[in-house]
Amino acid sequence: MQTEDGRYIPSQESFEQLLSERFMLAEKLIKEDIENGLFTAEEADSFESLHEVTDPNCYVSDEGEPASSMEKDLLKHYGTEDWNNYWQILIDALDSWLRCGMKGSVIDQLNDGILLKRF
Repeated sequence: MQTEDGRYIPSQESFEQLLSERFMLAEKLIKEDIENGLFTAEEADSFESLHEVTDPNCYVSDEGEPASSMEKDLLKHYGTEDWNNYWQILIDALDSWLRCGMKGSVIDQLNDGILLKRF
């Protein structure tokens, strides 16, 4: 879809797919790090608290790359502010999931649609 100023933005379905894949990977990596003893579940009670024991930004990146090839393709017309908003959505959803004691899946944070409406 193209905006009035000529920028391309992905469809709602594509954006949800991007976020879902990123969330599933982040959740998997966090749980693996807890299981491997890198930090405890108590130390992972928020995104901010993870900064004390690890670099939590690695959970919202793609193996050291700030964006996956799918993100780069679908979000290629994003400006710096758009990318910052995108990363903040990822961080906010992860933070909410962590603050809820990692109950359910981080993907559940998409169910109310509030994060998606921010775009």
